[in-house]
Amino acid sequence: MKIFTPLFVGALFLAGCATTSSDSSCISSGTRWTGGNSGSSSMNPGMDCIGCHQNGGPHYLVAGTVYSNGTDADGCDGVASVSIELKAVGTGETVTATSNGVGNFYLNSNQMFPAGTKYTARVIANGKARAMTTPQTSGACNSCHTADGVNGAPGRVLIP
Repeated sequence: MKIFTPLFVGALFLAGCATTSSDSSCISSGTRWTGGNSGSSSMNPGMDCIGCHQNGGPHYLVAGTVYSNGTDADGCDGVASVSIELKAVGTGETVTATSNGVGNFYLNSNQMFPAGTKYTARVIANGKARAMTTPQTSGACNSCHTADGVNGAPGRVLIP
């Protein structure tokens, strides 16, 4: 019995530190972020990463969350291992980000085009692509790609 006691106590500790919880209203993943502003690359899926990170934390030039369902609320985990390809208008140069375990993706200044470069975007998953053909200069993807969509965006960044 004493051999398993440390394992049991360790399991209880880890369970108390979980940063996601089951949530059936989160269609894309079935889980929701519960870690608050803990400073994780998995934090606050669906929320405006760029807007929040202007007040501290890592500085990103492009950031957002990929979902399989367009109505998932802020905080719902998205889809992992999806490629987000940005293509510079004029030069054709491309950069690619990959969504992490909760669907978040981001690029910093070392990975991105020079400031002011217009680009288009494609979300690539399972051999299919969904394109955003309207050129952009702002990488604050979740500021427009909300559950309801604002500023002309049709809603969430979605897998094809």
